[in-house]
Amino acid sequence: MSDDLLSRLNPGPPRPADAAHAGGSGGAPVPVVQVDARPGWWRRWRVVLVLVPALALLAGTAATGQRLLWAPLPDPAPLPDQVRCWDGSIADTGTCGTPDGLRGLAWVFPSLNVRSPRCGPVERPARALERPTELRCSYQFRQRLVTVTYSRRTTLTRGLSYLDAIFPTGPLPISGGRVRFEDADRRPAGYEAAIAYADHPFAVEVAAPDAVTRDAALEDLVQFRPAGQLEQVPLSAAD
Repeated sequence: MSDDLLSRLNPGPPRPADAAHAGGSGGAPVPVVQVDARPGWWRRWRVVLVLVPALALLAGTAATGQRLLWAPLPDPAPLPDQVRCWDGSIADTGTCGTPDGLRGLAWVFPSLNVRSPRCGPVERPARALERPTELRCSYQFRQRLVTVTYSRRTTLTRGLSYLDAIFPTGPLPISGGRVRFEDADRRPAGYEAAIAYADHPFAVEVAAPDAVTRDAALEDLVQFRPAGQLEQVPLSAAD
């Protein structure tokens, strides 16, 4: 048998071109599919590597939004003409009014502790319709009994008239917008003196066994707020 006949009877494996047309003459070409030969674990980890940064970004964005949502709002900036009043409130300058009550008394006299067991209200006749706010405190000062009486009079005029009537000496102008009253002789309560604000209805009276102790007690035991700060102080001032 000739070689040409043998080659036609046993053609051998088909060529690539023949394989693509194995469907027959005129058939559609068979598509070639690219298969990812990498193992399955790689494909799973690739999904994780893509998702984790995305989830982290979303979590960070949510946390930032939550902080902004719950962050306290800043206090509004105070107006230039606002002040802090004696009662702690904030108001326009000149509108705070005169300190009143025990809180007002303690504001005017920072040395006064209204809760101290050494202090108590001063009893006044029941017939007095308008009574001053008064607190009397007792101290052992230099081994002597000293009493200090803080008062907020009903009006400035009444307060000064009352002190002028009970003290033979005064009013004597002193520093800080205040005036001083004192007695010349010993009284049953001892030697007494009073210091009052000249333009505000507040005064303090001190009684001691002798004049030297009385004056020392006024100096060491009593604190006065400056006359210009009785009703209001700047917002930047400490309480």
